[in-house]
Amino acid sequence: GQRQLVQSDLKMPTAALAVGIFCLNFKSFAEHKEPNAKFSMSPTMRKTSFRGRSKGSTGKMNSVLLRCRFRKIAASLLNEEFKLNLLNCYSPIKNTNRRKINRMMKKRYLAIPILAIALHFLLSNLLYFLVERLVLDVFHIPPQQFMKHSYWGEILIYAVLILVFFTLYKLLWRKEISEPRTATNFKDVLGSLVVGFGICGISGLWIMLAEQLSSLQKSVEAMNAGAENIAGGNAFGTFMIAVIAAPVVEEILFRGIVLRSIRKFSPVWASILISSVLFGVYHLNIVQAAYATLMGIAAGILYEKKRNLLFPILVHFANNLITMLQGFAPSEVNELISIFILIMIAPAGYVICRSLRQGKRADSM
Repeated sequence: GQRQLVQSDLKMPTAALAVGIFCLNFKSFAEHKEPNAKFSMSPTMRKTSFRGRSKGSTGKMNSVLLRCRFRKIAASLLNEEFKLNLLNCYSPIKNTNRRKINRMMKKRYLAIPILAIALHFLLSNLLYFLVERLVLDVFHIPPQQFMKHSYWGEILIYAVLILVFFTLYKLLWRKEISEPRTATNFKDVLGSLVVGFGICGISGLWIMLAEQLSSLQKSVEAMNAGAENIAGGNAFGTFMIAVIAAPVVEEILFRGIVLRSIRKFSPVWASILISSVLFGVYHLNIVQAAYATLMGIAAGILYEKKRNLLFPILVHFANNLITMLQGFAPSEVNELISIFILIMIAPAGYVICRSLRQGKRADSM
């Protein structure tokens, strides 16, 4: 009974497949001509056809053309997309399995961003704890000396995080079909830096506004205190951690893993927006979350249009570099930096708009 059921289930898709193939090839049989027949003939067949034509052998020529028609029918039999469409239309069993697979894949890609962000949070805190215990309890280094050179431990932690998340990024997408990506070039590198400088200018305006609002005073103070505590106030440590390491880790996480996972089950604009909001919320500060979300949107657009992680990393790098320079430079230099980043807002907007136009042009081609 089970064997008969399987055979009956296959009768309709098989019949539909045969009818579809016959309809696709009926026109060429009815008109007795083969469009583009020369492209489907082998060299031996073309040689035979020309030889037959020169001798006036119409029978051999017709035989060659008939063989070409059957080769085209055989090629259509191997058209997987055509067969899948017919089977999906006429086979409820395969349709059900396909829907189940789609739901499973959607749940998987929905879980990846949550698990990746949780892994970053837990792993970074665990590494901080282990390094602190190792230095204080095992090597018995005095706390004051440890705080003075703590940036070496933070650099080590970020090196481990880069290794872990870059490996995870490669493992997640190793079976993906390679997407066309923009190769590294001077024009796009410069454009990414300009976007980072412009985002920093907008962030400066936002922070100036937040300082005037009493409800955001504590958030501004907490943000400034956190910036001063990076690497214990050491310039080299701050550069290595905040300017080099943090952009690499966070862009691999939020653009390479989170955004790319969300894009599997939602539109591009929604993927960029959701990943940017998650990036802003992850900073755990209202003032910082606002401009981090804006930077995430800009970085997400560049990543989506270029498909190259280097460009969002450079946006993040430029933003953090200006923030670091403003923290260590004298007030006179700070004024020049503020003017520079305000001027960069307009070019940054131009780079983003140009990237969006290029993406639309590529989609329409």
